[in-house]
Amino acid sequence: MMESPGLRALISGDADQSAIFAAARREGMRTLRESGVQKVLRGVTTVAEVLRVTMRDAGDEAREGAATSCRGRTRSRRDR
Repeated sequence: MMESPGLRALISGDADQSAIFAAARREGMRTLRESGVQKVLRGVTTVAEVLRVTMRDAGDEAREGAATSCRGRTRSRRDR
């Protein structure tokens, strides 16, 4: 994805990560996992490979309610 003038302004300003991410999504950015899913559908790679190499998408935490353990740290999938 090319950096647009709008994204450049957010990045060089004091915008937080979520604002930059939202703007990039509006401009057509796909996450690495979304790109991987498209490759799975085209038969280029496997679901296992996409899951192995991609980090959790920002939406994953929101959907899971940012689950935390009793110590207050964010839990990874391995912790569950």
